[in-house]
Amino acid sequence: MREEGSIMPFSRDFQKDPFIVIWELTRACQLKCLHCRAEAQYRRDPRELSFEEGKALIDQIYEMNNPMLVFTGGDPLMRGDVFDIAKYAIEKGIRVSMTPSATPNVTKAAIEKAKEVGLSRWAFSLDGPTAEIHDYFRGTAGSFDLTIERIKYLHELEIPVQINTVISRYNIEYLDEMAKVVEELKCVLWSVFFLVPTGRGQTSDMISPVEHEKVFKWLYDLSKKVFFDIKTTAAQHYRRVVIQQKMREEKTRNGDIQYLDALTQQGLTGSIDGLGRAPKGVNERKWLCIHLPHW
Repeated sequence: MREEGSIMPFSRDFQKDPFIVIWELTRACQLKCLHCRAEAQYRRDPRELSFEEGKALIDQIYEMNNPMLVFTGGDPLMRGDVFDIAKYAIEKGIRVSMTPSATPNVTKAAIEKAKEVGLSRWAFSLDGPTAEIHDYFRGTAGSFDLTIERIKYLHELEIPVQINTVISRYNIEYLDEMAKVVEELKCVLWSVFFLVPTGRGQTSDMISPVEHEKVFKWLYDLSKKVFFDIKTTAAQHYRRVVIQQKMREEKTRNGDIQYLDALTQQGLTGSIDGLGRAPKGVNERKWLCIHLPHW
């Protein structure tokens, strides 16, 4: 199975099986992010799944036509057994990636352990092109510098790196600079999230509908110029913008174009939709996010 963000063979029945499962291993995290959907806390919750329960869950995930598995949280590195859990899944043949927080838990030893067990990708959050912007959003001084430093070490170990960015009123004016940072860091995927007012996220932190539209068009244009893939989350209406832009381009070049052609044809970069992923909008049957326990 290919990585999240790359073109996949579509033999999967999305009525039955997701192509990606996101498991929130823990609610614990040392950061204090303004938008935190999980309302993370400093200590682990005693209701978290045990190692044996986690193995049973992985067995169930594997039976769903072996989707890709992402460990998140909170901060998955707050669990001492995270690499034991990852090893169990990887030995079953599941592709596992992880999105830890940029805290002192992200040691070189932890990264080396990820390499040893066979982690397929490591994702870091980066919400601004400078420490001032990013650290304010993440609520912790030093997070930006640690992220940059550890990404360099991930490259040394040849572990593919993904950047996650939450678009909000705090960074919308710096997206050009952010794209340059992602390119300079040689990341394989830029996963762009649009802030949802849940958990600690506030409606006042969101960008406006007009700003959403401008960002979507900007992302589409960017996707045709850069070597890294771009993926959006909480932005299902981006699909509509991609289709509209493609239809306009094809009408200018070759006359009229049909909706389904715009949806499925590949562009110059090889991406099907400018995102390098499935030619259908993400819905509840194509991905599964596991929140355990329920808060």
